Amino acid sequence: MTVTFWALQNQQTAGVVREVAPMADAASRTYQVNISLPNPPDGMQLGMTATVANGSEQAAAEDTFVLPLAAIYQTGDTPQVWVVGKDKTLSLKDVTVQDFGDNTVKVTGLSRGDVVVTAGVHMLSEGQKVRVEGEDE
Repeated sequence: MTVTFWALQNQQTAGVVREVAPMADAASRTYQVNISLPNPPDGMQLGMTATVANGSEQAAAEDTFVLPLAAIYQTGDTPQVWVVGKDKTLSLKDVTVQDFGDNTVKVTGLSRGDVVVTAGVHMLSEGQKVRVEGEDE
């Protein structure tokens, strides 16, 4: 676990899950989790507020994107999305589906800044030139 203390200029330290309550709290429906800090940061005091994140989930979330389900283009076994290049041409990019939501899909395989086509994906072709909504021509 990664523990971040905002009162210590967002200083981080590693934490280890020590105990997870076997039952959820009736009112909040949350589970109490106790975490030990083998190497507490200098200046840490009892009662300080901290943010705790599972390190693997935090890393996975950084490269996970939620798209409209209509953005997925799949003709074989590999789901893909159409990505608009800097020169306004289309190319297919393989993605891995992590989860489905209400008319959404969570995927990995994209990079920050990728422009993804979200509608009409079955009418497009590789190398096709497009205009991006909201940009000057």
